[in-house]
Amino acid sequence: MILIILVSYLYKIKDKDFQKIITFYASGVVFIIPLAMLGTSPSGPQRLLAYFTWTLVLILPMILKRINNIYLYIASIIIFLMYFVLTTSRFSNLSPYIINPIFEVF
Repeated sequence: MILIILVSYLYKIKDKDFQKIITFYASGVVFIIPLAMLGTSPSGPQRLLAYFTWTLVLILPMILKRINNIYLYIASIIIFLMYFVLTTSRFSNLSPYIINPIFEVF
């Protein structure tokens, strides 16, 4: 959140839609900070994150478009692909096309 605010001030992003979205995202972060600091079981209140985290899908392209650097585009695509592969294959075993071990030949 701090990095997003820093980039928005550094690159002077004054778009009203961007400001509304970042305010919505910041309000979600404010709800989660006390839970992280208390160390309590966050299973219930952490369900609120689903309402606020989707805004990153809108914020990150707006920031990348404003920065307009090809090396940053390439680095972000690589990081996003690595995150996708890790979350779907390693962390939660969500890879949809794995052959059943009974039918594996090799």
